Amino acid sequence: MAVSARPPTGRISVNKLLSRLLGSQALLALDIGSSNLKMLQIEHCSGSPVLRSAHSCPTPRGAVENGIVKNKQAVAASIRTMLDRHEVKGTRVLLAAGGPSLALRWIEMPLMSEADLKGAIKFEARKHLPFSADHAVVDCRILSRRARQAEDKLRVLLIAVPRTMVDSRFEAAELAGLDPVCMDIEPLAAVRAVARKIPKVELSWGTQPQAVLVLGSAGTDFYVTKDSDLEFSRRIPIGGSNLAGIIAESIGPEGRHIDEHEALSRISFDETGALQISGGSSELTDSLRAETARLVQEIRRSCSYYQSLFPEGSYEGIVSKLSIGGGLASVPGLSRHLSNELDMAVEVADPLAMLSLSSVGESLDMLNGKRMSFIVSAGLVAAHMAA
Repeated sequence: MAVSARPPTGRISVNKLLSRLLGSQALLALDIGSSNLKMLQIEHCSGSPVLRSAHSCPTPRGAVENGIVKNKQAVAASIRTMLDRHEVKGTRVLLAAGGPSLALRWIEMPLMSEADLKGAIKFEARKHLPFSADHAVVDCRILSRRARQAEDKLRVLLIAVPRTMVDSRFEAAELAGLDPVCMDIEPLAAVRAVARKIPKVELSWGTQPQAVLVLGSAGTDFYVTKDSDLEFSRRIPIGGSNLAGIIAESIGPEGRHIDEHEALSRISFDETGALQISGGSSELTDSLRAETARLVQEIRRSCSYYQSLFPEGSYEGIVSKLSIGGGLASVPGLSRHLSNELDMAVEVADPLAMLSLSSVGESLDMLNGKRMSFIVSAGLVAAHMAA
């Protein structure tokens, strides 16, 4: 999905736009999260993008809710402070939209040209969306062609983003002095950053599905890709803020002042995958174990539901490997814990592996502990690499 800097006037291609821009100046990729703002600065050198700097800062508390920037002035001020403090050059920025209000639907449409599909999709969206298509940015992506009862069909991913979400993010960036040139959606950005590093496994019944888990602050997103297409998406309302909140509550009144990153830094999982908490009581440990068990259960349910979409006994929907990203993925030993509990291979994704880090400089130390949190920003950059 690509929304232009003036959404009401139409859409533009991400790849064409990037190829035009990157030859002349730096480009920023900004992820506006509910807990943190993450930004990558890239330049186009010798035919490939080079990472010049990476920065993050806390999102003002309560400024972003359900993916919508409620306090645009506060978010803009934080973005501007981050840019000025690190002397970041360039004003053109790529953005992404996401959160529980984002709607994704997998539908079938009659065989038609892509141009005709773009014209018909908004009318079709009225049948599938939980909100009015008239107040949303609607787009689509052709996934594959399937024969159904001797009649060709288009399998289409329908994408709809509330207009308020799109506008609020564009406006916050503009208030920070930036020039938004395009907007993608977080699910496509996240799987693009990770899936390109996952080797395809061809089996007798087709390509093996690959699962990607983005462990954010406000929630966790479970995605499945197959043949480079986003096949499935499910939002799990458990994220880093849940665990941080449990820790803050155990501290007492002073816990109100502890930030999420500091709280989560007290958690780790040992060699056996067992939860460890620094300086915590047995009651706190039990509460955190219960919450992580709830997360594991929801991931297991997501895998089971995806498999149920295929005929009984089919191997096509079996997920055997999980790549994890997002801020919570940096908790030491979490991948081992998930692997033990889910009985599948779990690896921590490195969304920046596709970029040259030789020019990152002072950002490198920060990246060593937070690389996984830049999964959406890196996915925006990957759109150019696919051009």
